[in-house]
Amino acid sequence: MATLEVGRVCMKIAGREAGRYCSVLKKIDENFVLITGPKELTGVKRRRCNIEHLEPTTYLIKIPAEASDKEVIDAYEKIGLMKKFELRKPSPEILKEIEKKEKVPEKVEKPKEEEKKPEKKEVEKVEEKKPPKKKVEKPKEEEKKKGITIKIKLPSLRRKEKPKEEKKVEKKPEKKVAKKPKKAKKKK
Repeated sequence: MATLEVGRVCMKIAGREAGRYCSVLKKIDENFVLITGPKELTGVKRRRCNIEHLEPTTYLIKIPAEASDKEVIDAYEKIGLMKKFELRKPSPEILKEIEKKEKVPEKVEKPKEEEKKPEKKEVEKVEEKKPPKKKVEKPKEEEKKKGITIKIKLPSLRRKEKPKEEKKVEKKPEKKVAKKPKKAKKKK
């Protein structure tokens, strides 16, 4: 059985992509490898895969570790595996899309010195443009002395209880039970 090194062409034997060809891009650890089809060529996405789900073939393509999908497609074509596996090369438009996806623009950090700090004059101008805050009117001392209270009805969050209707229960006439006479205790 062939070992799983970078560039080894394998067939997936488990999962939704079972029966499709892929190539190993990188060995992650002793149980997992990074593979790709690429998706546009064989239908296998670039992903981490358990080595038990791969069946290695005798084919080995020359690619660098973590190669791009375009490099993998070119390597398949160079060795002639596309004819052996009956694969169709993706259209030029799809190849351009692959290149765009692979080229991720790097974030350029600007030094702090280049950033302009607003001058004090500019800050003052900005503050002047802000609308004035509304003042809350306080109750006058006279109103406090008078003891004016304001009642506000707030809606209740509790369920309104229905008034209980008093049920009229007809009282049945009590039957008088005749009491038995007590027996006299015998003294000894």
